Amino acid sequence: MDFVKINVNGKEHILKYTFKSMKLMGDFQITQDYDKYPMRVFEMLSQLFYGGMNWANDKHYTLEETDKILESYIEGSDVNISEFVSSLSELLTKSDFFKKLLNNEEKPVQKKVRSKN
Repeated sequence: MDFVKINVNGKEHILKYTFKSMKLMGDFQITQDYDKYPMRVFEMLSQLFYGGMNWANDKHYTLEETDKILESYIEGSDVNISEFVSSLSELLTKSDFFKKLLNNEEKPVQKKVRSKN
């Protein structure tokens, strides 16, 4: 599955990761030092949710809007926050654009060599 559906206050939202999502998430600093700072999981969740909500070219949510939707979702459901973060992280890493990003980083840069004729 390349998306996640959630229901917030009777409205269905689809989260997925596209080119637009990746572009919007470009400035985010996702750190994983949760052992030292466990509350940072909310920062990561907020960033992943923001990117996941902003997948469609015809709609844009601000970070403030996505945080309000996320807060309502957490308060109105029995979601396990750690599992939700893991689910969104997995969705991100399985997205086509993320896979292509990793493929590009793994390939060595080939330099063109000019022949002297």
